Amino acid sequence: MNIKITADSTCDISVADLKRHNIDLFPLDVIVDGQAYKDGVDIFPADLINAVEKEKKTCSTAAISIGDYWEKFEKYSKDYDAVIHISLGDGFSSCYNNARMASEDMPNVYIVNSKSISSGQGGLVLYACDLVRSGFEPEEIVKILNETVDHVRFTFLIDGLEYLQRGGRCSAAIAIGANLLKIKPCIECVFGELEVGKKYRGAMNKCIREYVKDQIEQKENVDSRRAILVYLGIDKKTVEKTKQTLEESGKFDEVLCYEAGCTITSHCGPGTIGIYILDK
Repeated sequence: MNIKITADSTCDISVADLKRHNIDLFPLDVIVDGQAYKDGVDIFPADLINAVEKEKKTCSTAAISIGDYWEKFEKYSKDYDAVIHISLGDGFSSCYNNARMASEDMPNVYIVNSKSISSGQGGLVLYACDLVRSGFEPEEIVKILNETVDHVRFTFLIDGLEYLQRGGRCSAAIAIGANLLKIKPCIECVFGELEVGKKYRGAMNKCIREYVKDQIEQKENVDSRRAILVYLGIDKKTVEKTKQTLEESGKFDEVLCYEAGCTITSHCGPGTIGIYILDK
């Protein structure tokens, strides 16, 4: 059976792996001073960082419209036996509901709510590709993915709270206090919502080492298929060392490493690193 996997651009999978697995993305709108750009098409993280930090512009993201979903779903539904779309979690955006409404009259288009963002969503997208290659029927794949979403563990560590403060997600006082105390909060995606977990303190490289150690040791019963490391504005040496630490844990068959896209950039900014692990 010819099955097409699609996702929202928030999944932060590399261009090379998108091509390798024949995954197509729906780009979110990135709004810079009122001007809309397509995520990963005509705006990229470096553009966004420049706009915020050098040009002092305001940035935000907007959900994919029902019409944009419908246009592609209508085409894919004719070209493929089935289409399975893994959306950005419905706790972060109306993308899931928009995709669901766009596909209502297309019985071979299935929408899965990832309940996550970035590599938390991306891990499910790659899992869907695994299931397609294994020969599962569309209904089976959707059932397995829906049963899996609550077992996804996606966390990320951020170097500063300035971007969250600019976006109204924390107060200026909290952001200033965290910077003065050198606090690096771990943000956890739990059942579709973001929660503040452990707070690390000190230099970012030290905090990253402690954070990675905690993620590896937090639970023993993990799916060995893969871990995903996602980062933005972290030096190459630190990224490579972190990836090596995950690999040397012996818990994963593969460790993938992706640079975060515009959604994580707009809300968290540079100095962000995250880990996707699937618990059994």
